[in-house]
Amino acid sequence: MSDVISWYKGSRDYIHATDLLASAWTLLPDIRSFAFSSRRNATHPTLWVPEAAANRPDMVATFACVGGSGVQERFAAIQDTSRTIDKHIPFDEERLLAGATLAGNAILAELNPGFSLWEHVSAMQKRLLTQLFRHPEWWLVRLEGNALFQAPQGIIRIEYQGSRQILLRSAISLNGASAGAVDFARREEPPLRPKDEHP
Repeated sequence: MSDVISWYKGSRDYIHATDLLASAWTLLPDIRSFAFSSRRNATHPTLWVPEAAANRPDMVATFACVGGSGVQERFAAIQDTSRTIDKHIPFDEERLLAGATLAGNAILAELNPGFSLWEHVSAMQKRLLTQLFRHPEWWLVRLEGNALFQAPQGIIRIEYQGSRQILLRSAISLNGASAGAVDFARREEPPLRPKDEHP
């Protein structure tokens, strides 16, 4: 079981996926691979429990991971709907992205020690998709990765790979080595269209 996440980032009215991921990362030591999936927004205090013990109506995300033992374990993030959240913590995405460079279908940056790897992935993927497509609002649906997430440093690169139904996937690399992939979906409509295409 994890600590309770009971804050929102910036002006959001839901728990940011990066905070769910940071909490999930403490569930096992020496995580070698993982897959995080978001089901819906968490708007109440939330914690991670073994998936088998989760009450499914309260489940907002899942986290499957393999630690040093080589055995996969599965967890679920559940929210306590009897409680509310009134705490907001600062999150300056513009400062995180200040040194990021967009090049074609990719974005890269040197990891800023003031932000977590989860925050880099989320902010950079959002900036990349906003650049490629005429849509400002995105939702982190899935993130999977390997042992490189253990001690990240150096250069992170995120490159758009394409879409699968409603999901837009990008590959993640750290210092040139493959580290995983991230899937985002649009929060609202309009038509999904690259900026260089016209109706």
